[in-house]
Amino acid sequence: MPSKVSSRYWTVDRIMRLVIGLAIAAALIYLVRYLSNVLLPFFVACFIAYILQPIVDMNRRLGSLTVAFS
Repeated sequence: MPSKVSSRYWTVDRIMRLVIGLAIAAALIYLVRYLSNVLLPFFVACFIAYILQPIVDMNRRLGSLTVAFS
């Protein structure tokens, strides 16, 4: 026998999850804005490292070739 599923769209559980999710999102946004002056250099460094990764990989491959031939 199938169980009766609640036909209500907004349940207490759903509302609490929404409120907690919005509170966590608001806290993260506030924290990022508050620490933006400190976090900016780290984001720039991560971006530069991401851009330069192919060059580092190529250098690593060419470096291993020069060691093999010497």
